[in-house]
Order: sequence, then structure tokens, then C-alpha cells
Amino acid sequence: MSCENDLKEVNRVAGTAGSGSMETSSDGEIIYSDSAHLKVRIEYDTMIRFLDQADPKDVFPKGVIVSFYDDKEEISSILTANKAERQPRKNLIIATDSVHLVSKNGEELLTNELIWDELKKEVYTNKFVKLTRPGEIIYSFGFRANQEFTKYEIKAISGKLSKKNLDQNL
Repeated sequence: MSCENDLKEVNRVAGTAGSGSMETSSDGEIIYSDSAHLKVRIEYDTMIRFLDQADPKDVFPKGVIVSFYDDKEEISSILTANKAERQPRKNLIIATDSVHLVSKNGEELLTNELIWDELKKEVYTNKFVKLTRPGEIIYSFGFRANQEFTKYEIKAISGKLSKKNLDQNL
């Protein structure tokens, strides 16, 4: 006696029809916590979850607001972007299109792409960035920081301006 399953029938019943399967969600949030302590909150208007078993991903076509929290559960930094994609198998979120990262100390980073590594708890890019901090503006290609945006490394600095001199010349 033998048994044979038709793969198309199995996929139809199991609901895994391949790369065409997706779910959508509106006005939602994703919460990351550790031992019941809030660590990260992702807010979005629209999320499209692609259920492809080989390459699942969440796409945020209308952007995201990512709030990172410190050990006191206070916001330490906020990342906003007009578009983003979460790749759960790689534990990455790739934020694109007018990416803005702000620390609680008032430092700001502007770029067109910033990658958040969920496991390493850091953000980075090799793209052009503008970093504004008290007293100066720094332009560079490449940036890496902890997700709280309290420690960072600037790569390939292409310009540095004193805000005092900049303000006097305007």
C-alpha cells in the first residue's frame, strides 16, 4: 500500500501558495520587549506581509516610526522613514526615503538609507549622511551607531562645518 500527495493540493489546503501569498495590516505597531521591558516600538500606517517561505518580508510602503527605548523604558532615539522593509530571516529593517534618526540629546542624522540590525542592536549605512550635533554639521559617506544613537562612528568624512560660522554667514 502506498500514499501520494499532490503538491498543488497540499499548498492549496495549507495556504502556502508561494510568493503570491500576503497579508495586509493598517494603523498598527510591532513591539519588541525583553523580560517584559519595552525595547522597541515600530508604528506604521500600512504593512504588507509577504508570506513567501523562502524569503518572507514585511513592507511598509507609507513609512515607519521606530522608537528605541533605554533601560529605564524612556525613548532614547527615534527613526522615521518614508518607506521600510523588514527581513525577518536576516533580522534587518532597511529604512529608505528621507530617513531621519534623532537622539534624546538632540543629535540628528539624515540619509536616504539606514539599516537596523535587530540582533546587533545597531544602525548603519554606507550612503551619504548629514549628522547635525550641537555646534557642528558633519557630512560623510558611512555611519554606524548603537540603536540608542548614544555611541557612533562616522566614516569617510567629506565636510565639517561649525554651526556658529554657518549661522553668521547666512
